[in-house]
Order: sequence, then C-alpha cells, then structure tokens
Amino acid sequence: MTRLPGMTVIMTISALLIGCEIEPVSVGTWEIEVTTDSGLQSSVWTITADANITVSADTERDLNEVVLAGSRITWSAELPNPDDPSLGLLNMNFRGTVDGNTLQGTLFSTLGNFSVAGTRQ
Repeated sequence: MTRLPGMTVIMTISALLIGCEIEPVSVGTWEIEVTTDSGLQSSVWTITADANITVSADTERDLNEVVLAGSRITWSAELPNPDDPSLGLLNMNFRGTVDGNTLQGTLFSTLGNFSVAGTRQ
C-alpha cells in the first residue's frame, strides 16, 4: 500500500507531460550544405513545429512525409537532380539529428548517399 502515493505522483506527471506540446528541437531556419560528387550544394531549410520543411535554393520546395521526433528528422521528397535538373526528379530520403545549433544527417537517393551538415541561423 505504501507504493500507491508514489505511483499516483508518477502517473500524474506522465499525464501532464503527454498533454504538453513540446516544440521539436529542429524548429528554425537552417543553412544546409550537402556534399555531393559534383561539390557542395547549399540551401536553406525552414522547419516549423507542425512538421513542415521548406527548402530554398534555386527554387523553393516543400518536403513530404516529414517526421520531427525529439532530435531526429526524417523526410521523403522528389527533388530535381542536382547534377542536371533536366533529367527529372529523384526520390530522396533524409535521416538526421539535431544537436543544439548543428544538424547532421544523410540524404539517400538513387545517385548515392550524401552527407548533410547544417547550422541554425
């Protein structure tokens, strides 16, 4: 019976935390560099709390299937071929993490896997 008050406190705190909307650590504007075979590709990613990512480079694109989970970010999108946009769109998937004002990850595509590094603006 002595465990009941302790369990009640734990359950109450858990319920309160579940009800809180904690903003993902990735929210903000990021200067991004993707290391490709043809050199660095630069862009700006704007990440919002409602899991929207807009990539601004030569053009502006919204990404699909964005998941912001704690410090983790994943997304999928069809983006122009960085080596030759006239070749059409490529399926791309990103998996990365945020640590403070640094973003690191890998961009997976049919052209290969590319390192991604970012700094919060």
